[in-house]
Order: sequence, then structure tokens, then C-alpha cells
Amino acid sequence: MIKLKSLILESKQSIINLGYPEIIASLFYEKFGNIAYIIANWYKQYHASQLGKDWFLQAHHRSSGNFGLFDMVGMYYSTDTVEHYSKESERLGLSNDDYVESEMDVNYLKKQRELWKNEIKENLFKSSFFTANTIIIDIESGKLKNLAPYKDLKFWEAALKYDERRVFSEMTPLRVYSNGYKWINVGKRCHLLGHYMANCGSAGLMSWDADRTLLGLFDVNNKPHVVVTYSPNEKRISGDEGPGYSEVKSIYHEYVLDLANYLGVSFDANKSKSKFLQLKYRLKDKASNIKRLDKYCDTFNEYFSFNIGNKVYYTNGDSIISADDMKTLRDAIKDKKIKLKQYPRNIIRAAFNRYNVPDIQQLGIKYYNVYNLNDL
Repeated sequence: MIKLKSLILESKQSIINLGYPEIIASLFYEKFGNIAYIIANWYKQYHASQLGKDWFLQAHHRSSGNFGLFDMVGMYYSTDTVEHYSKESERLGLSNDDYVESEMDVNYLKKQRELWKNEIKENLFKSSFFTANTIIIDIESGKLKNLAPYKDLKFWEAALKYDERRVFSEMTPLRVYSNGYKWINVGKRCHLLGHYMANCGSAGLMSWDADRTLLGLFDVNNKPHVVVTYSPNEKRISGDEGPGYSEVKSIYHEYVLDLANYLGVSFDANKSKSKFLQLKYRLKDKASNIKRLDKYCDTFNEYFSFNIGNKVYYTNGDSIISADDMKTLRDAIKDKKIKLKQYPRNIIRAAFNRYNVPDIQQLGIKYYNVYNLNDL
């Protein structure tokens, strides 16, 4: 028993040596036992990679008026005396309506100490480190029991290695293509996607569906190129992104459209960052030969053409003009029947500029709405 107690104290002290208050070290040990030091070290790396000796204070101080974990620790330790507790409560602006100093005694302070311990415990283990990292979630749940492959790695290295094994060794691809590309359901959180695609790696903000999950498009070398959020209860995919929160490149559009079709769900085109992909989805059953007219596009404006049967149409992603009406406009400009306010020498950009539209409509040219294709 003496040896066991000595080992516990030694383990707690090793955590304290990382810069933790004793109460936090105790909570780590109570929850994780003989792997507590590994988890505590990873927690520090997660929060304090750029912080100094007082990293715990810097990482957990009061922010924007909110009561921080460091303040809770201070209140916990202030329960040693009535005077200390009163001063700390006053310093932090806590209400003393439920007691007066003269009524405080040892039992009261003991009760407050236990309450603050529970408050610290809840705040600590509900932080993002424990709720937003799959490796930690799986350790807590008992799914990951053997830490030998990860214990000597820094936290982000361990999280990445675990996700690589989890995604590529344990999960069956949802959809596989002849060129080796594949869609994989990586779960609600995936550090692997966050690492390689420089995004949050979480489906948390992309859908309210309780069963939402991330689907990643990986190539034959297991490099991710696209991520979408799948909401099975809402029967849709959304939040399509490429690396660094960018829009999905056109070479991957067909994979996104095929995924929606394969799952039998809708694609939330209205929220897609790619106007080209939005258009392809809306026109998928009606048009062919959809092209982006790069020659006319700029940072703020994009233009496209497509065919419906033998007829050609032009669009800026919102409004549509037929090729026949575009020829009418071109002839009117040539014959000086119209004087355009904007881009008089760029027929495509001129046709969709809002300052020109009223004058163009006077020629009998009709604009269609891309959201109501039944009029075409």
C-alpha cells in the first residue's frame, strides 16, 4: 500500500512538474490513472505550444469577462481560510449573498472546496481538447486502449497517426472509383482532414443534424482533396470545401455530384463556395456542355455557357440569356441602337451588369432566372 501511494504521488508530481496546479494533476490522475502523464503532457502541448513557464495561467485566464479555469483553481485554494476565501471572492466579483463572513466555518469551507473541485473537473474535461480530438475521445470511451504507438509522440503527431490508422485501416470506403479515388466517412471530427486541408476538421458548425459526419475525397495516395458534411436525417450534403476553406476545384465537381446521387440526397448548392458547382448541380438533369468562360471572368464575376438541346445559353450564375438574344445585343451595339453604361466592349460582362440591364431589356431581350429553369 505504501508503494502504491508513493507511485501515485510520483505520478502526480510529474504532472505538476509540467506546470499544472496540484488539483488539476489530481483530476488527471483520478480520470486516467497510469496514462495520466501522457494525457496531461498532450493537453499542455495542445494549449501551450507558444506559451512560457506560466502557460497554465496564460491559457486559462479570464477572457472577455468570462470566469476562467485559472480563476476556479484560485477559488479552490482560497478555501484554506475564511479571510482568503472572502478576499478571493471579492476580487473576482462573486456574489456573497448566500453567506456572511461571520457564519463561515471549517465545514462551510470544506463544502465550498468540494463544489469548486467539481466545477474545475466539469470545466476541464468539457474543454475542446477532450471533446474535439478523436484520439482523446476514443481513449476516454475505451475504444483506444493501447497507447504504445503514440505515447512518445507530440500530441499533433499522435492525433494524426491515430486518424491515419483509423481512416485508412479501419474504415471501409463509402464509394470507390476506377482511378483509385474514394469517398470515406471519417466521422464528426478528423484531425487528418484538418491537418492536410488546413481547416477545422469538424462537422460541428456545418449542420444541426445530430448524426452529421464528414466525408472526405481521397486520391490513390490517400491525400484528401474535398470534404463535405453529410446530414443523413436531413438527406443532404453541404459545406463542400477544398484545402484551406477554398472552393472545390472543377476537376472534383463530378465526384461531389456523383456522391449526392449515390447517397440519394440533395446537394446544398446555395451554400457552395463554387458558383460553377452550384450551376452544374442545378442544370444536371436539363443541360449539357456546361463551361466556365475564363476569358471573361475576374475576381468578383464569373460567366458560363451551357446547352439545352441545340440552344446555347449564357449565365453569370444567377441570370441567363440565350445565345440568340446575345447576338441581338451584339448587333444592337454594332448598329449603335444602344449605348451601354458599363463594359461596352465586353459583351458578356456588359449583358449581366445591373446598370445595363434596363436598357438591354428595352431591346426585347429576356433574362431568365437560374433558380427557375422551367421558363427555359
